[in-house]
Amino acid sequence: MEKMPISKEVLNLKETLIKAKSLNYHITEYTLRRAIKEGALPCRIIGRTYLIAWNNFERWLFCCDSSDNQMCETQKPSGFAHLTSTQNPATVCPERG
Repeated sequence: MEKMPISKEVLNLKETLIKAKSLNYHITEYTLRRAIKEGALPCRIIGRTYLIAWNNFERWLFCCDSSDNQMCETQKPSGFAHLTSTQNPATVCPERG
């Protein structure tokens, strides 16, 4: 049985995954570890423990700094036509508007 949602601001890897799942953010442990290893998700490593600030996790998840979108700049826009919508998307990050 899973624990109740965690209200701490800095979480270890497992706590981050539990809190994300409780908020319906379906992220795998592999994806989270890969983001940390690639430097996309900042964290502190103490021994074998990864400490992740929840604010940093959400910024990474919602691409608030657009760092994950560099690959898209090299692709042709027509390759992403099926991903675009004629309606305005919901604002997930206040910085992106």
